[in-house]
Amino acid sequence: MYRSKVQQKTGVFSPVTGQAVVVQTTCVDDSHADDVRRAYKNSTAGRYRLPKDDLTRRVESHLLALKKKGRSRWVKGSGADLKIFTMLNGMTKDDINQLTHVGIVQTPINPDDKTKPQGFRTNATRIGGTASMINTGTEAIPPNSCIYWDFPELVKGDEVSQSVKDAQSIRGHPEGAIYPEIKVYDVMNEAEEIAGRRGDVKTNALAVLQKQQRIIGWSTNHAEPGCQLDVILKR
Repeated sequence: MYRSKVQQKTGVFSPVTGQAVVVQTTCVDDSHADDVRRAYKNSTAGRYRLPKDDLTRRVESHLLALKKKGRSRWVKGSGADLKIFTMLNGMTKDDINQLTHVGIVQTPINPDDKTKPQGFRTNATRIGGTASMINTGTEAIPPNSCIYWDFPELVKGDEVSQSVKDAQSIRGHPEGAIYPEIKVYDVMNEAEEIAGRRGDVKTNALAVLQKQQRIIGWSTNHAEPGCQLDVILKR
């Protein structure tokens, strides 16, 4: 069925030239795809929509590469020890503490690509230096900002808000894909959130400051939602 591309975002159109580039060979995490498929079939409650069973086996370029904490090198998947994925489909917000980011994907993995050998799952991920990515958040990112990633809120059932859908409707990307939101890490906002929480101050502070573990790096340009964001990656 034909779908208009007029309202879709451009994504990355002119990647920034890498400086002090560090690139690692990575591979799609097939075990993760199997896990979320089974979990979503058992219950959709609190889980991001998974419109296609094998959707999370597809890795898109210029997006944040995520991996499971403590994932063994021997898990299923071929071609590289570091297993990654880019989509949150099939997961819950509580899964955020089980993940860590490893860098920015440079080359995609598409299981439906008939031009590659069967079972081809290897790609390149930039883990240091400068990189171009897509701002998959709902707010514009100003230059010289510290940025981090977060899970989008579910507004009802397994749906995210329309603003998230609009920001993450990228040309060439599969329909229904849900990615982490890119946000500005602002110290004053974090302090206000800690102050506004009820209960033990230390517990509240630790809960809020966990966001620091999800800091990606620093922006070098202004990026509207769905558009190119150039970053200096934190190592």
